Amino acid sequence: MSSAPNRRWSIAAHPLSLGGKKKKVSIFQRPLDLVFVIFFVTHVPTTLFVDCQCILPAEYFPKACHDLLQFHLDNFKDPLMGTCPAWLRSIIWCELLLQVPFFLAATYAFVCSKNWIRLPALMYGIHTATTLVPILGSLWLNSDAKLSDVERLTLTGIYLPYLVMPLLLALKMLASKAPFGEDKSQNKNE
Repeated sequence: MSSAPNRRWSIAAHPLSLGGKKKKVSIFQRPLDLVFVIFFVTHVPTTLFVDCQCILPAEYFPKACHDLLQFHLDNFKDPLMGTCPAWLRSIIWCELLLQVPFFLAATYAFVCSKNWIRLPALMYGIHTATTLVPILGSLWLNSDAKLSDVERLTLTGIYLPYLVMPLLLALKMLASKAPFGEDKSQNKNE
């Protein structure tokens, strides 16, 4: 008989898994988490320099930001960012006041494998996915938008990552109480 401890293999111990006990693994060895970090980091300038043009005075933005939004409007005929209806402005205020701080905290938490991000990430994922319902719905159900099906599909493709990534994040956080693995220093009786 071997004196080695009885160890069971678990998919939860794999670095690509959604959770379980494991040693700290670099963000570069966790592809899904790296994709989330890239999403968080790139969403900050998008929010601050493009989306916030719907809610903040024009003089707060340099010409390059105005040009970027105008490029988007000219090329994709986005009726939402072109008209900034009141309901969209309320969503963008949430984006600025809630999501931008979350992106900064989440970037740190994902890079450093901090499990405390689970509940905020779950809240962000569900909140953001829910906001995409009126956004995508208005693209497809608003007959005043005067968009061709190709233009609607293109805009849907632009907005879809902001539905898919938050949903994927929420699913990852729902899958485990310790999405980055249990802290080895925790008491096993807890």
